[in-house]
Amino acid sequence: MTSDPMRSFSSSLFFLALMAIAALVLAMALPLVRHIYDQPVFLWVSMACALIAAAWLIAAPIRAKTAVKRKLLYVGLAGLLSVVLAVRLYHDYGYPSLWETNPQILAFFRELVHIVEYGFLAYMASRLLQSHIGGPLLYLTSLAYASMVGLADETVQWLHAFRVGELRDIGSNVISACIGLLYRAGLSPAPRAFVSPAGMALAVALVLPLPVLCVEYHLLTQTGHEICDESENCFYSRFTAPELEAVGVKRAEQWAGLPFGSLASPEPAFWAWEDYYLTEARARFRIANRASAAGDTRAGCGNLRILTSFYDQAIGVLGVRPQDYPCEETIEGFRSHSFSRLNRKSDPLTLRFLGAVVGLALAGLVVRLSRLRR
Repeated sequence: MTSDPMRSFSSSLFFLALMAIAALVLAMALPLVRHIYDQPVFLWVSMACALIAAAWLIAAPIRAKTAVKRKLLYVGLAGLLSVVLAVRLYHDYGYPSLWETNPQILAFFRELVHIVEYGFLAYMASRLLQSHIGGPLLYLTSLAYASMVGLADETVQWLHAFRVGELRDIGSNVISACIGLLYRAGLSPAPRAFVSPAGMALAVALVLPLPVLCVEYHLLTQTGHEICDESENCFYSRFTAPELEAVGVKRAEQWAGLPFGSLASPEPAFWAWEDYYLTEARARFRIANRASAAGDTRAGCGNLRILTSFYDQAIGVLGVRPQDYPCEETIEGFRSHSFSRLNRKSDPLTLRFLGAVVGLALAGLVVRLSRLRR
């Protein structure tokens, strides 16, 4: 009795969708358990889980029936790439030391989960799809799947009030997916090149829109504007000057009657949309405080001037008392460096055109790979 190919493909799609949903739910639900990450015991539990995972990752290639040279090549490359990515993440978090002296070590552990999470997603995608896609196209489709989930994950985080969606993390997710596929190639080679009609449709559906969606994510999260006042004090914002003014009017209505300082440090919630007006205002306030404490009056007063001029509706709910700051001198020609990474020169039309071209090129690659035969 032979199995129904379409039924088998439907089962594969079901499990792929289930894994994607689990990854997104994890991204949304993290604020519910973020207090766990403030406990020292989390470090030791994480280390124990890491040791168990490492033992399995080492034992699996040993037990695999592939040639030793293949194991050394692919599993070795996966391990080397993992070390490179871990070192980069470690460097990004400022060389954290022991937990007691630098809680950022916990953030480093959370970032390492990306390697396991997206490596696992790509690995499992290649296993689930190997009955429908073979050869290099299997790896390309699995990579596109994991990259698509990673892009959705970071988009959800960017929309969430207590998460941070970053282009850098999307890159980490893609590299992690490559690690998982290298590891899979070391354990067992992919089936010889072939593709079923359903597998071909899935490959195109994943690969074609991915570059376009990456461009849209960049335009949504990584682009901004430079705004200057009449004294040539300039800063960067996700909003244009008219948009910033319009959002301020809306917030004045929403926050009318709220107690002083009520939004200074809100409690984590399962789901809360990010208020970027409040995010930017809170960042200006923190930077002004830090600069004033360090004796940098110009930076402190400059950021406070931006806060009171453009984010005045947030002053009360943040608990800011401008009169407490010695800013009697006139600030002119000040340029704030907060949010300076926002790209202010992106041409949306050009980027979208390039995204479409890359998407079509990848779709052409899928068609070319689909013509390979067993």
